[in-house]
Amino acid sequence: MGVQLGREALTEYIRGRERRGVLDGRQELREVEMGVRLDERSLERPPIAASATIERMFAGRARSGSRAGAFANEGDLPIADYDQQTADDIVSRLKGFSQRELRLIDAYERKHGNRATITDRIAKLVGEQPWAGYDEQDVDGVAAKLDTVDSDTAREVKRYERDRKDRAGVIQAADKRLAR
Repeated sequence: MGVQLGREALTEYIRGRERRGVLDGRQELREVEMGVRLDERSLERPPIAASATIERMFAGRARSGSRAGAFANEGDLPIADYDQQTADDIVSRLKGFSQRELRLIDAYERKHGNRATITDRIAKLVGEQPWAGYDEQDVDGVAAKLDTVDSDTAREVKRYERDRKDRAGVIQAADKRLAR
């Protein structure tokens, strides 16, 4: 039997994620309106743990029209023939995927194979983007934006790129911005 999480708390959490560009909150807010329910254990934990439970609930909302990882099929994933690949093969390809794609893969993996090698690597790659929509931008788009940001943001972009996407053009653009 589930316990209903306070609607205001869940709504605020979702709106915060939407403001940070982590997700498109329209569908999630519809689910709040319908009375999303969490299991009792998630509410016995501290608020951060409840947030993690909420995070898992919405993991996999990769793009409008796609299904959540738990309901997605292999064809929805950004890696062809996903189920036929080894964990090491998949892990070697994760760097460079957007946060949305990583969440989709994570949700699918947890529902199907639940291989720790993959889920642990995704956990290390998932994080706050330097700005909303960052992961969907190409090198030229990020470089143009870097011309308008402060040094702290340029350092954050450089760190994010090295850890997650490793696009040489973005790292060079961040270095150029930092040299000013």
